[in-house]
Amino acid sequence: MRQAASLLVGTHDFKAFETLGSPRKTSVRTIYDLQVLSFEHDDGRDIWIEIEADGFLYNMVRNIAGALCEIGVGRFGYRWIQSVLDSKVRDSSSQTAPPQGLCLVKVNYPDSLFLDT
Repeated sequence: MRQAASLLVGTHDFKAFETLGSPRKTSVRTIYDLQVLSFEHDDGRDIWIEIEADGFLYNMVRNIAGALCEIGVGRFGYRWIQSVLDSKVRDSSSQTAPPQGLCLVKVNYPDSLFLDT
């Protein structure tokens, strides 16, 4: 999962990871950091996927998480995610991760958006 995640870091056209029918000027986004973290506990293991980017498309994070999980369970090799990215087509190869557990941690806005007071 971590190897696949590293392939998504950078500026790419993430059209294959957005929900179909989402009108946008562009589906190009920059992922600055994408971490796959594993935490063992008494009840098993949790996988956290943390993504820092300049913006997100509709369901982009959930679709990336779903694709990474497909790799994690061994359905696809890690290089498969590059073929998905290159295809620019959202298909049914991977599940959209459910919204439970999705958490927006922080939003950074450039200072230029704020009026001087």
